Amino acid sequence: MNSQRKREFPFRESFWLNEKRWYTVCETVIGDYKENKILLFTIPFTINIDDSYGTITTLNLYSNDIGTFGTQYIVDALVNNTTLTTLNIVNNAIGDDEVKYMADLLETSTSTTLSMASNEIDAKGMNFLSKAFHKNMTLKELGLEYNRATGDGAKSISEALQNNNVLKIINLSSNDIVVDGARYLTLILENNASLTEISLYRADIENAGVKCVADVLRNNMTLQELNLESNRIKAEGAEYLANALRENTTLRMLNLYDNEIGAAGAHYLAEALRNNKTHTLTELFLKGIPDRQGRCHKSRKTENMAFVFRNSVAFSQPDPVGDVDSYCELLKLAESLRNNKTSSELNLTYKQIGSAGAQHIGDALRSNTTLKKLRVNAKEIGLIGLKYLGDGLKNNTVSSISVKDDLYS
Repeated sequence: MNSQRKREFPFRESFWLNEKRWYTVCETVIGDYKENKILLFTIPFTINIDDSYGTITTLNLYSNDIGTFGTQYIVDALVNNTTLTTLNIVNNAIGDDEVKYMADLLETSTSTTLSMASNEIDAKGMNFLSKAFHKNMTLKELGLEYNRATGDGAKSISEALQNNNVLKIINLSSNDIVVDGARYLTLILENNASLTEISLYRADIENAGVKCVADVLRNNMTLQELNLESNRIKAEGAEYLANALRENTTLRMLNLYDNEIGAAGAHYLAEALRNNKTHTLTELFLKGIPDRQGRCHKSRKTENMAFVFRNSVAFSQPDPVGDVDSYCELLKLAESLRNNKTSSELNLTYKQIGSAGAQHIGDALRSNTTLKKLRVNAKEIGLIGLKYLGDGLKNNTVSSISVKDDLYS
């Protein structure tokens, strides 16, 4: 790829771009390994795209470093186009100047999907786009992730889209919108009647921003997918969302992976799912699925916990000590114990389940008939946790119990 770009760069100087109005591209012809070729040719931007190439519905310019001149020529070529539905200009070093040209095109564009991720668009550029969105009535999917919108940029976008009844999907992930940005985006959730998916991955909204979103989510009737991954959300933020989920009847997917909600936050969400009778939420992502080396952050895979949470036994005690991964594993384990699907030995020594986790395990042990050996960490579950396990073991088949770090000693 780098050698291919080196062949292009000499032909992207002012003479070719400004005077000849030619944009140089490469095309790889793949055949027999001896016949593979790279063809270098130019496209005069004075042409009409449809006349030259037939009806075009998708234009993918991903990672082409098109710059200011390239953006101008693309806009000129598309200004009268009425067939293009998808435009991808991801990772093209597009900043405010280039966005201004694009905004002029978007005012009358008939495209339904626009991807402008991984560029250099800041709050000023978002303001240019927002003016176009006031007039554009065809765009259904908007990707602006990995830019520099900040809270001010989020404000411009939200003011433009709150009365828009066409847009369905918006991605503002990794834009440093923080709490203020989340507060502005709630205007969209309050007033927009078409938005079904919103992604705020790594937006730094934290608990305060989540509260703004949760307050609106209670009565929102259109949003189906909400991605809040990696936002430093703690148990308090999870509780805000849990309270909203008790009333919300449309949200289908909630992604809270890579946050800091802990066992207490997971407990609040489990309670909410049990009490929501519509059972709309079918996907809840809180924990990672590790790769072969046990690394969740490398695998980037997450596990759906919605069914496990909804079918778990209700207890009133949240535990602020345990971590979310251990709590999720614990609920799955408790379900297996109830259904006698576990092996004869169970080692909880290194599981951070807390006393609330011990309560779940103790309740499941009441009906289990297969477990024979149990190992626990008394320091981890505390005296009250030992009591929960003891209650569950009264009529159980367990014959061997090993207690690490015995508190009584």
